[in-house]
Amino acid sequence: MPNLRTATTLAFALFLGAFTPQTADIIAVDLEPKTLEAFARYVQVTESRIQQELARPGAFLYIDGIPEPKRSEALEASAPRP
Repeated sequence: MPNLRTATTLAFALFLGAFTPQTADIIAVDLEPKTLEAFARYVQVTESRIQQELARPGAFLYIDGIPEPKRSEALEASAPRP
């Protein structure tokens, strides 16, 4: 009986695999120079922000990196009210 169960399972798996959707053809697009420049700026700004965040290992949350007067204000504003 185990051989029949294995064969049935294999046949069912192959049957399901025959109806999987096929991948769509990839369409190539040429981007305009201003789009490429904007993306390059985005990458540069994002990598700079990440480097600044990594330079402050004790500042896990965004609020930890805010200067003190604004941090206190933000914490007071977000504190639950009774």
